Formats: sequence, structure tokens, C-alpha cells
Amino acid sequence: MSVRVLVDQPQSIGEPAGITNVSKLQQLIPTYAQIVMSNTTAQKVSTMLPDVSAPEALAAISAGAMEKTQILTVGAQSDDPDKAKNIAYAAANALIDRINQQQNDLKINESDRLVLSVLDLGRDVHADV
Repeated sequence: MSVRVLVDQPQSIGEPAGITNVSKLQQLIPTYAQIVMSNTTAQKVSTMLPDVSAPEALAAISAGAMEKTQILTVGAQSDDPDKAKNIAYAAANALIDRINQQQNDLKINESDRLVLSVLDLGRDVHADV
């Protein structure tokens, strides 16, 4: 089960999308993958999902970059497909919350902020995101 997270940055009106900005965003994806697979994220997932322990979340979560995109794939494995879906979704949201909090703490201007958003939940899954 996997969730795709788009890492983007808003552009100013009239400003062309620059290859440099896309390249910089692509360079962040492996770092974000490591954050998703961290103990900190596993702890947050266990807080969000009381039936999942932090060690269980840590063992279940995987993440990686989709080559030449600004998309991070967050996955989770479990014998229970619903549990896998919930863990993947919670891990993606934990990353989004962490990046948003860091940007708030650093008082980054709205126009310079990264925007992370869940694109979908993997195949044949219907959920509100």
C-alpha cells in the first residue's frame, strides 16, 4: 500500500516555472524519504494510530523518490490491508505536519514555503484525503 506526496513550491504570478526550482525540490525528496522512515515519524504514527506501536510502524514504513519527479512515495506493509493503508497515510501526514511546523518555526514567508500534499492512496483505495 502506498501514498504519493507531491513536494511543490508556489510561484509568483507571471513567474515562469524554473528548472532550478524543480531540481532543488527533487533533491529534497531523498531527505524527506529518510524522515518518513525515522523513529520520530514512527512515534507520530503510533500517536495517530493507537493500535500501531512505534516499532511496528517503523518496520512497516518505506519511502522513496519517483525518479525525475517531485513525488515521494510513502508505503507500508502489513498483513491487514486497512492497517497498511492507515500507516502509509499517517506517515505521509506526519511528514507534512513536520515540514509545516519547521516552516512556521523558521517564519518562512508564505510565497517561499514548500507545499506538500497527498496525491492519492494507492490502488483500489477510496479515502478522504
